[in-house]
Amino acid sequence: DDSIDGFVKPGATLAYTTTTINNLSSGQELVGELSLSLPSGVSGGPTSQIADIQSGESSNLVSTLTFDSTESRAYEFSSRMELTDYDQTRWTWDDAIETNRSALSGTPHAIAIAPVVGWDAAFVIGVYGGDEVPHYKPEQPILFNHTLHAGKAELGNLNIDCQYCHSSASKSKHAGIPSTNICMNCHKAVDAGKVTGTTEIAKIYAAVGWDPAKQEYTGKEEPVRWTKVHNLPDHAYFNHAQHVAVGKLECQECHGPIDEKMDVAEQWAPLTMGWCIDCHAQKEVKMAGNGYYDEVMARLEDTDMGHEALKEYLEDEKISVKELGGWECAKCHY
Repeated sequence: DDSIDGFVKPGATLAYTTTTINNLSSGQELVGELSLSLPSGVSGGPTSQIADIQSGESSNLVSTLTFDSTESRAYEFSSRMELTDYDQTRWTWDDAIETNRSALSGTPHAIAIAPVVGWDAAFVIGVYGGDEVPHYKPEQPILFNHTLHAGKAELGNLNIDCQYCHSSASKSKHAGIPSTNICMNCHKAVDAGKVTGTTEIAKIYAAVGWDPAKQEYTGKEEPVRWTKVHNLPDHAYFNHAQHVAVGKLECQECHGPIDEKMDVAEQWAPLTMGWCIDCHAQKEVKMAGNGYYDEVMARLEDTDMGHEALKEYLEDEKISVKELGGWECAKCHY
């Protein structure tokens, strides 16, 4: 329970409850060992128990604890749910990591208790949060409005294709940050914006060394120091071309409504392992007219084993990324 903050007298004994809730989809069990780590100066138990929790239900570990210290001090408790049965557990959590640290001060002879609840599960490790916290939205050196540039023309926007600027998204692992020369393809002629006037475009000119009055380059450049928004862990492999060229995904599926309400670039998706493999489990592969999968289908149709695989894949009338190996560890970690 991450909501208990309070004071107890030295030598006091109390019941401390750690609660685990199964927020997985219907029918998915959470099976593992729930444990509580005690700080020095605190004794008691039990400090662990096996938990088998059905979807939507919870399990409580109730520990009887004695506070032995004679000093007034803060205590920090940490709890952990370690999975022990992976076959019954779906590896997805949206908001499983929670932390509550309270800096408490009080009268002499009081003990402040600051509990900490944490899930030690790789599936919720994201980069800058997700749906339950504010999206990471750093201030940039140039106020570039994605919606104005990529939004629909009928709404007064420019309707520029994402890959005009991020030209390597369909050809490379990285989507690429466009050079300011790309900006100049338009802004050599357009020297004032409809929202910010000349202020932001002047920064582009300073970056490339362009004198708009003389219509010539000065040779003096000042590189733009963009702040990176999406930054996956080094051990996670992601390839834009696989998802854009082969997977036929729209940019908005991972980057959010950039063409509707994103004046400043932000991390819209949590980018956790659970979020990725959830997509691989649900996303239907677009086979028709896709040369890459024409070859896969040809191999499947060519053998009896392939026929069996196709029969299994098409039971629900679709083929998911998972069914084509999208849950294999080495796809993303090798």
